[in-house]
Amino acid sequence: MKEELKDMIKKINLMKLQKGVYIEKEERLQKEEIFSFFEIASEEDFTQLFFAPLAKAMGFENVKIKGHKKEKSS
Repeated sequence: MKEELKDMIKKINLMKLQKGVYIEKEERLQKEEIFSFFEIASEEDFTQLFFAPLAKAMGFENVKIKGHKKEKSS
């Protein structure tokens, strides 16, 4: 799935270039950083650092992160 996303972004960027839209270096770096984050982030990191802020930015006001219950080790 990550490769499909990368391919889609490459196609979008190519279309932008064909239309004469310059792609900012910062925009490319941000995309690379996002892909790097997805490759190394745990489920908890993804939820806390990406999904919850995104949901709030989209207008979901009651977003709460509950986390996982830690199992007791014997």
